[in-house]
Amino acid sequence: MASEFAVEAKEKGLELGVNAKDAWASADEGGLKIVLQNLLSNAIKYTEEGTVQVQAYQEEGESSAAAAAVLEVKDTGIGMEPEVAETLFEPFRQAPEGVSREYEGTGTGLAVTKKATER
Repeated sequence: MASEFAVEAKEKGLELGVNAKDAWASADEGGLKIVLQNLLSNAIKYTEEGTVQVQAYQEEGESSAAAAAVLEVKDTGIGMEPEVAETLFEPFRQAPEGVSREYEGTGTGLAVTKKATER
């Protein structure tokens, strides 16, 4: 799925990497796709140079039943303050807000992503 973003990343001069290890989780396939698409789209949009890295792995736990599957998207983008990050999971919120915003978007991607992870 990350390969769908390879052209977009390459056009921006970004390196897109995937490091996926075997991991098991019970999840809705459509919801998982939404999460990965939104996180990758944001990572590429807000990264001017460097890398976007997707990682999937099984978290270490006391037992295999307690171990969680982890999906991470890391980038070398602009980042954000933790207090701002919390509000971005509300619908129609973006940082920074206002007419001088440099990046376009509706502000719904992370709200949809949060709902998909909750399901």
